[in-house]
Order: sequence, then structure tokens, then C-alpha cells
Amino acid sequence: MWAEQSFPLITDTNLYMYSYIGISIFTLLLNFLSLYSFVSLALTSSKKLHQNMTRSIIRTKLSFFDITPNGTIVNRFTKDTEAIDVAMMKQLV
Repeated sequence: MWAEQSFPLITDTNLYMYSYIGISIFTLLLNFLSLYSFVSLALTSSKKLHQNMTRSIIRTKLSFFDITPNGTIVNRFTKDTEAIDVAMMKQLV
């Protein structure tokens, strides 16, 4: 009778299922690692860009601040940072 037969844990069907699960988990881990490396790279580059821009602004002559409004400086910072972030995203994706 079929109810009295023992069913082994690994059959051909189960082997394919376990292989699929293993490949899926490996793919998820690989995607997580690539996303993590991208985020850490983006944060590092944004931080360096901001530090370099701030250093450049601090070293400028005072006459630059008399001529240029503060809003323009902040807008330029934002625009440059966004341009770099968008360009990096397009290159890596």
C-alpha cells in the first residue's frame, strides 16, 4: 500500500528544489553585497566632494562673498552634488 512506503528526504524533485533555493539565496546575498558596496561608495564620494567644495569656498577671497549671495552658493553645492549622484547611479546601474 502507498501509505506504508517510506519517503526519503532527498529525491530527484527535492534535489531540484533545494538547488533552486540555494541559488536564490546566493543571488539575494550577491545583490545585497553589491547594493551595500554601491551605497558605501556613494556616501564616501559624496562626503569627499562636499569636503573639497567646502574647503574651496573657505579658501576664497572675501570679495567673493560680497558679490555672490549665500543662496547661490548653497544652490551650486546642491546642484553639483546631485549631478554627481545621478551620474554615478546611471553608470553603476
